[in-house]
Amino acid sequence: MTILYERSASLWYNAFHQAPTEKDAMLKEYRTQTILGVWGGFLFGGLGYIVSCLGFSYFYFGYTMMAGGYILLACGGYMYGRGKGYGWLVSFLGILGPLGLLVLYVLRDRSACVLKKRRKEGLV
Repeated sequence: MTILYERSASLWYNAFHQAPTEKDAMLKEYRTQTILGVWGGFLFGGLGYIVSCLGFSYFYFGYTMMAGGYILLACGGYMYGRGKGYGWLVSFLGILGPLGLLVLYVLRDRSACVLKKRRKEGLV
């Protein structure tokens, strides 16, 4: 849940909702969701692979973990695309997994334009 649309002069708000710089390559409200989604997807996918190799009794549980990890990775890629300022269609490159994340990484950061538009509309 994002609180970006509230006007506030508090220190917490100003510390976490500043304009992105070259170091910050995404909008702040998507950063934590991206990190949890991408790294959680890799973790669950890897653990699912290891569990599925343990034996036949863990086979389906391992594949369920791998499928959950893939879904989590796709959601993290979607959040990464949204954080870079792209629309929902481009953000679905996260479905391609690590290849989609690489493509999203190479795309130009448009988050400054999104913040400029939000300020113009009075949302920030």
